[in-house]
Amino acid sequence: MEVLLTIAVCLTISFALSELAHSMHYPRVLGQIAAGIIVSIPFIKSSILLPGSTTAIAFLAELGIVFLILLVGMEIDYKRLKKASKEGILVAIFGAIVPFGLGYLTMKLLGYDTIAAVVLGAALSITAPGTSIRLLMELKKLKTRMGEILIEAAIIDDLLAAVFLSLLLVIVHSNSAIGIAMFPIRIIIFILIAIVLFKLIPKLVTSIQKEKSEIGDFTTSIILALFIAVIAQVFGLGLVIGAFIAGLILQISMRKDKKEERKIVNDLKVISFGFIVPFFFIHLGLNLDLASIISNWHIFVLIMIMAICGKLIGAMILKLFSKLSLKQTALIGWGMNSRGAVELVIAEVARLNGLIPIEIYSIIIAMALITTFIFPFVLERTLKKSPHIME
Repeated sequence: MEVLLTIAVCLTISFALSELAHSMHYPRVLGQIAAGIIVSIPFIKSSILLPGSTTAIAFLAELGIVFLILLVGMEIDYKRLKKASKEGILVAIFGAIVPFGLGYLTMKLLGYDTIAAVVLGAALSITAPGTSIRLLMELKKLKTRMGEILIEAAIIDDLLAAVFLSLLLVIVHSNSAIGIAMFPIRIIIFILIAIVLFKLIPKLVTSIQKEKSEIGDFTTSIILALFIAVIAQVFGLGLVIGAFIAGLILQISMRKDKKEERKIVNDLKVISFGFIVPFFFIHLGLNLDLASIISNWHIFVLIMIMAICGKLIGAMILKLFSKLSLKQTALIGWGMNSRGAVELVIAEVARLNGLIPIEIYSIIIAMALITTFIFPFVLERTLKKSPHIME
């Protein structure tokens, strides 16, 4: 009874704020992050976190990570990646390297260890431009030159995010030089097992089913993804790598039937963002410590400056390699400043494994929320002054 009530209340808060975000032309996921932060407020936290509910929320949060990363793997557009322009590639690369370097150096200068510095650098370098893309679509600017650059950079950034997550998991699961050396071998063996499962399980399901159905296809995909994630954990690779590779293999296996692929991805998004993923953000909020941000406000301000300036500088370097103006590259930088879910997965994995202190964990969550809010205001103001800047 208490668990169901807590789940219902958390889901209601998440739904209300996600719809509010949507009405303000922000992605719903931003409202879900805000819900997690609101739930972390002490008197609200003590009111809704009823006895026995912590375990249920933690379980749903772990499942939320699996579904989030599964979607990342299924949505990487390889065809578009092959056609990416020089500008899109350079924005993605410099937009990752510069903030990573600034974040890493900032943490080292503040006296934090190397692993914590790497985690923060990774969180600062990743972009989740859902807000930017949705806003450009509404303004009919998505198919402009700058809109195309942002999309291409976002696709490349998804791959970079997967690389950062993989490196983090190498750190987490490899306690020695031998462990690190064996990591690629474990990955190869795991991928081979995953491919075999992707061949066998659909055949098993087909033999059970009397006729092919959309529900059966969707359920088969979920079964495969969960088994792959579990096997990855058995191999010491972690749920995240398992979910990502499962998403990639699912996408490749359904490449011949794009309609089926889109249907499964859309259904997965509905169940993920409608029910499971909100609890990942709620769980983030429950572990967020607002008091630690306030008591370390100088660190928070410094990291915010590094996060924003890192993306701006990374994009503005593009001026050296293209005919885009400084104003145009700066606007791309503001668009790349939007952050969302993957860096929060990095922060959560790092927190669970004791790689970062609570103040850095909390600052990463607050940083993701604030940087994502900024771009719409910057874009609106820029377009008023220079209506054709996106061309």
